[in-house]
Amino acid sequence: AQYRQMATLLRSGTIPHLFDLSDVFDAKQETVYIDYVHVGPEGNRLIALRMRDVLKHAGLLSAPAAKSP
Repeated sequence: AQYRQMATLLRSGTIPHLFDLSDVFDAKQETVYIDYVHVGPEGNRLIALRMRDVLKHAGLLSAPAAKSP
C-alpha cells in the first residue's frame, strides 16, 4: 500500500526536485540486474542518461563548460 501511495505521489509532480525514474528499464529487453535489486553497468548507464535528461529538462543541469585547448 505504501509503495502505491509513493508511486502516485512521485507521478503527481507536486514535490519539487523529486523525479520518478521507475520506468527507466521498461523498453529494455535484456536483463540489467545482477541480483534481485542491484543493476549492472548497463543499468547504471541507463539510469545516468535518464537522470541527465530529467535534470536538463527541469533546468537543474547546465551544459558542461568548454574544455580549454
